[in-house]
Amino acid sequence: MAMSAEHQALFLAYTAELSAAAELATRARAKEIESAVKSGTPEDTAQLTLTNQKGPAAAHPRVLGIIIKYFFLCTNLNEKMGEEGKGFVEPLVFVHEMLSGGHQDLWDFVAELPYLPLGLRKDESRV
Repeated sequence: MAMSAEHQALFLAYTAELSAAAELATRARAKEIESAVKSGTPEDTAQLTLTNQKGPAAAHPRVLGIIIKYFFLCTNLNEKMGEEGKGFVEPLVFVHEMLSGGHQDLWDFVAELPYLPLGLRKDESRV
């Protein structure tokens, strides 16, 4: 997908922030599992219980906050670029599908979410 230089710079910032948040979320989940194992819970049971209670590691608030932040930054950039007659990148594609290939590890991480916490309200405003 051809992107404007502005979208490319935004995507670079997004992947850097998302990568750091993914590492943080993965470490936090590992510590939770380690704590449960130390208290006598089998590791596979601890993993399943945490996933059932909290969702995947990608559901960490920092990760979700970054996804939402860049969804809206992309939306705002699209509006600015549209006024200037330049490119458009679908925000949902920006925050997930564009990770495929070059950032496959991040794509896989975000794909663990059962849904992206984004979309439209009944009145057509973005969530």
